[in-house]
Amino acid sequence: MRKVILNITDVLGRYERIVFFFALVFLFLQAPPPSLAETGKKKSLEIGGSMSLETISQESGIPAAYLVEKLKLPRDIPLNVLLKNLKEQYGFSIETKRKLAADYQPVHVIPASQARGKGGGRDYEKRGEVSLPLILYGILCFSVLPLLRAKTLSNRLAIWILVPSLLILGVLFRANPEPMRAFVHVFQSFALGRYSLPDTLLVFLAFSLMTFLGVKLVCGWGCPVGTFQEVLYRLPGFNKIKKKRVPFWFSNSVRVIIFALFLIFVFGFISGLQDQSLYRYCNPFRLFEWNFRVTAPIFVILIFGLSLFNYRSYCMFVCPFGLFSWLIQNLSVFRVKVNRDSCIDCGKCGRVCPTGAAEGILLGKTFKADCFSCARCLNACPNDSLGYSAF
Repeated sequence: MRKVILNITDVLGRYERIVFFFALVFLFLQAPPPSLAETGKKKSLEIGGSMSLETISQESGIPAAYLVEKLKLPRDIPLNVLLKNLKEQYGFSIETKRKLAADYQPVHVIPASQARGKGGGRDYEKRGEVSLPLILYGILCFSVLPLLRAKTLSNRLAIWILVPSLLILGVLFRANPEPMRAFVHVFQSFALGRYSLPDTLLVFLAFSLMTFLGVKLVCGWGCPVGTFQEVLYRLPGFNKIKKKRVPFWFSNSVRVIIFALFLIFVFGFISGLQDQSLYRYCNPFRLFEWNFRVTAPIFVILIFGLSLFNYRSYCMFVCPFGLFSWLIQNLSVFRVKVNRDSCIDCGKCGRVCPTGAAEGILLGKTFKADCFSCARCLNACPNDSLGYSAF
């Protein structure tokens, strides 16, 4: 089996750079598919005071943000409040609401990533939209796992897995769902009532289970932003660029501070400073949605530019799911383990590890740097002292 995989990778390697070129061109030129609101037929719906903005949006397909804007409601207003309560507070009539719904035209649709208000982000109410991508995430994790265990994930084979993953989960499905917002939406559901809590929990738990299966398999091989950074870091044409490793204590401190500020703002712990999501200002997933804020293109260019010489800058400095998966990485069923009886302390695994996780594994540290199951240390070990095994 191992010889077959190696022979396949040798053949694929001959066309490696051609595939990279066309794949990246396809990524940037691919037109986003039309949204459901643009292609579907408008449903008739009798609107009453016992309904909420969330209910109307679910049952009619009319974006809640459209109604919020037309009724001149606050951007951060909870969408589960009944209309009869809203109309008393903000002075509109149910008839006005019905007229807005009747006049709604799909051509005026607000992009899906804004359908929940100023903060952007998608909700997971239409389960059919996320079930297939989640299944593909699971298939990907189960496919990579035996390769990691067999230590056959060479750089070429890794890229041949990463590029299709990026194109399918990132471009084709427009990064819907993705781990970062699956995690963020849980807190927004509790704090603001802006999303269906059961649905957001299901998506988050699905990603969590994949992470429990193998340490950061979702982050390492499925997440579109993560795979894009990984591909850029691995590109043969940029091998001559000197790679920099930022101390983990520094990058993780930044990540923790950003997450702490997110909690402070989303729960409104400081009066007058409640905000839906701090992460909307630094969200490279918008690259796959074709929906950018003013600062987003600058941030996207910065993040992916840094990825050429600094490993996974967004994952290590910003991503909240990256922080969560780091906290639970010692609980993963499969992860990198060292056989101390045969280890010769040559240090090769530590030198090739882009995050410093291998050094922490050798030293037996409880809180070590993020391990993205990239297989670099497994391939570098000269006497098979490292293995990707259970517990």
